Amino acid sequence: GRKPMSDKNLAFLVKKRIIKEGDKQTFPKKGDRLVMHYTGRFKINGRKFDSSRDRKEPFCFTIGVGQVIKGWDLGILSMSLGEVATLDLPSVLCYGERGVASDEGGYKVPPNAALVFEVELLEINLAGNTKSANLAKMTTEKIVAWMRKIGASEKGIEVVEGMKLIGEELMDAEAEDFTDEGMSEDDVKLLLDAVEKCKSGNE
Repeated sequence: GRKPMSDKNLAFLVKKRIIKEGDKQTFPKKGDRLVMHYTGRFKINGRKFDSSRDRKEPFCFTIGVGQVIKGWDLGILSMSLGEVATLDLPSVLCYGERGVASDEGGYKVPPNAALVFEVELLEINLAGNTKSANLAKMTTEKIVAWMRKIGASEKGIEVVEGMKLIGEELMDAEAEDFTDEGMSEDDVKLLLDAVEKCKSGNE
């Protein structure tokens, strides 16, 4: 028989179209746990057959270990955090000749069906370290804007900007990380306040 195609070759069969860019810096790696929303449609007629959004329950899985269809294992690796994309997949990357039987008899997904999924990557959980699209929005600019609002000194603001931390890192930072950088204790207090304000979603 024919040798099964390697993942590298199969990856060429995934047609991905980005609908909304993600952060372009946080990508999943094999073994990460992902949280996402998806809607699956039949390519032939656009009919929806499955959607996590309809269930109002995001879908969690570990990528790259065969928990999901091959087209997801391959296609989602190129998505960055917060990205929304469509994955246009031939049946060999979906349920192949087997299809998916439905409980009522017949098929939920017929054999050899090509499928199109709209997928939104909400969270990437590295070993014990969650990156969520929401926190990624917590940029240094937002925090600095809050620090200015609540009266931090320009020197303190310069320190924060100079450290070039992204939202997630700012969240996890400890006060002494900043005093070590030469920030006054008052400014550090204001910084931590600003982080809290951003955390609670204040614009």
